Amino acid sequence: MHLNFWTRLMFGGLIAMTCAACSKQGEYREVSDADMAPLEEHDHSHAAPHDGILFELGSHEYSAEIVINDSDPKLAVYIYDAHAENPVAAKADGTSLTVTQGEVVLKPVPQEGEAEGTASQFHIEGPLPDDVTYETIHGDLKVMIKDKAYAAHVEPRGDNADHDHDHDGIDHAPDDVPHSDVPPPVTTTAPAPTPTTTPMPSEGTSTP
Repeated sequence: MHLNFWTRLMFGGLIAMTCAACSKQGEYREVSDADMAPLEEHDHSHAAPHDGILFELGSHEYSAEIVINDSDPKLAVYIYDAHAENPVAAKADGTSLTVTQGEVVLKPVPQEGEAEGTASQFHIEGPLPDDVTYETIHGDLKVMIKDKAYAAHVEPRGDNADHDHDHDGIDHAPDDVPHSDVPPPVTTTAPAPTPTTTPMPSEGTSTP
């Protein structure tokens, strides 16, 4: 009887504690459809302010835009913040552009309020190399911002981009041909040689 009394007492205390915890407002609630909806991914793509080729510098630290014009300047480089909204001044002697079509010399064009020796805009000095367009440009841009160097590879833009160039001398299949349609290499296997046997002489037959 004594043990049964203490058992009932402990069991009743556990039930009371559980009910008290469940009665707290906000402790539990039903899962709604909104809780099951997937989280929206943040889109890091931004529009080019001058409708040029916009690319990222660093790990979403800054942006750069290359603009090619029919009139002067034939080529211009703009440096922005990560969201391509505000200009950012880069070191004039640390900014350079090289393209596969030829040499490009950039001249700094400082804007109002930018420190001496820096600029957020750079214009080409001299003629634009032949065949440099939005669809054919390939090169590398190097920028120095606040004593930190950044580098980005410049690729053509748009659906008309020239993607048929070679990489290390290897020709790739055109982008409009599915890889499944490319026939596999033909392999040939030489037939195995047929074994030959020599008949054994029968008894009573002499071998010459």
